[in-house]
Amino acid sequence: MVDTGSTIARICFCLTVFVSLGFNACSSRQLGGLDENLAAESLKRVLDSWRRGETMESLKQQSPSIIVNDPAWAEGRKLTDYKLKDAGKSDGRNLHCTVELFFAGSGADARQSVTYIVGTHPVITVFRDNNY
Repeated sequence: MVDTGSTIARICFCLTVFVSLGFNACSSRQLGGLDENLAAESLKRVLDSWRRGETMESLKQQSPSIIVNDPAWAEGRKLTDYKLKDAGKSDGRNLHCTVELFFAGSGADARQSVTYIVGTHPVITVFRDNNY
C-alpha cells in the first residue's frame, strides 16, 4: 500500500525546491547579473563608434543606450584602431576587458593599454578603469 500523504508531501517539497531555484536564478539575473555577450558586443560598439569619430553622447542616444566614460575620448583624442587583448574577466556584475588603443600621432602616447569595466544591468555602461 502506498502512503499517498507522504508521496504528495514529497512531490510538493520537490516542486517548492525547483520553483525556488528557478526564481533565485531569474531574480539574481534581474538584480544585476552580467550578460557577457552583451557586454563584449557593447564594448566593440563603443570602440568602433570612437574610431568613426562619433561622440560618447551619441551612444547614449542610440538604442540600446550605452553610457560611456573615457577620459581620452572626452579630451578629443582620435582613436585610429584598437585590439582586444583578452575575452574579458567577469566578476559577476561587470566584464573587465583589456584593450590596446592606437591614437593618431606618434610618440609614446600613440599606443596605450587600458582596461574597461563593462556593465549590462540596469543599463549598459562602459568605463575606463582608472586604477589600471
